Amino acid sequence: MPDSTDPISGLNSKITVDTGDGEDTTIVGMSVFTLGADTRNILDIPKTMDTERAGVLVQSKQPISFSFEGYYLPDDTGQDYLRERFDGNEEIVNIKFWIDSNSYFTPALNNHLKISSIGEVSTSANGFGSFSCSGFFYHEYQEVFTS
Repeated sequence: MPDSTDPISGLNSKITVDTGDGEDTTIVGMSVFTLGADTRNILDIPKTMDTERAGVLVQSKQPISFSFEGYYLPDDTGQDYLRERFDGNEEIVNIKFWIDSNSYFTPALNNHLKISSIGEVSTSANGFGSFSCSGFFYHEYQEVFTS
């Protein structure tokens, strides 16, 4: 049983991004996220295709998917930043997926992520609007512990 002072994964989850001012900005309402598994395609070259490389395993690392969702908030700096990056087809290198108050996942050194889908906004009878975003890490992410 964890001690009451131990961080519990997911309890304080959030997503932050540096929008260019050197400070982490919380993307308001975004605390539910999924980071996909690190995978690679492996192809065995048969003798009928290439006799010089027969039996060689050719591997290609696949981009790692991510998705997150939360409450939509018009004029939120973080949500606006994501929209600008998507519209400009620009990479994001400065995003942090916090799993608790002490650790987060972020693109590894010299890596980035790209947004492939953004801004699905939906509403419900309770008056809350939701917002979602998804894309890929190219080529890996790392976990960082702050304390």
